[in-house]
Amino acid sequence: MQTPELLQKAGLPNLPIFITAKHIKTITQPYGKKSANYHGLKIETLKLLPKHISNPVIIADSLTQKNSIVIITELTDSNNNPIIAAIKLNGQVNINNKYIKANILTSTYGKENFENFLKNIALTNSLIYWDKEKSQRLSVNLGIQFPNIITSLRPNTIIHQAKAFVNMSTTKKSKPLNDEDPPIADNNKKHSQDELRATLEAKVLAQEKKRAAMVKC
Repeated sequence: MQTPELLQKAGLPNLPIFITAKHIKTITQPYGKKSANYHGLKIETLKLLPKHISNPVIIADSLTQKNSIVIITELTDSNNNPIIAAIKLNGQVNINNKYIKANILTSTYGKENFENFLKNIALTNSLIYWDKEKSQRLSVNLGIQFPNIITSLRPNTIIHQAKAFVNMSTTKKSKPLNDEDPPIADNNKKHSQDELRATLEAKVLAQEKKRAAMVKC
């Protein structure tokens, strides 16, 4: 699936969302197997996941991974735990020995201790988006109350950009200038054509003076 518009507004790149065959195998293995990563989800539930990712109850920053977000859905597992999905931003997948950029669905499972999970989202200012109607339905279904810190915020709108997106943006470095080269552009204003021409002429003159000094020596 392509990254939904709502997630793009939250800061996710407009890339396809992929999940690996390995992850599908582990999350559909029954509980009680050898690995803690076996989450016992049904294939039928996984088929509904794209629709619910596109229409989430909550979008939040991951509490454990700086490059990821977490989506809370209205789906529940066999123990009536809400199913959440973790998505890593701007990752890579290998398809036919060719790497392509994608947002990666790294995990999906029924979240235990869900009330505490919501409180941690609220207390760490990790909430990106919440849907009022869906939250009310999930609250009734689970027999819990959503934290006032969440419900006091404006619903059905992006509260802030995903921290993973902000972190990704700040890591991009601009090309450094050569110490001997005067800057051609100013970050705070636009040079006119005359100013730009004067700057370039000054640069040429400085280089000529430097060459002349070397000849005298």
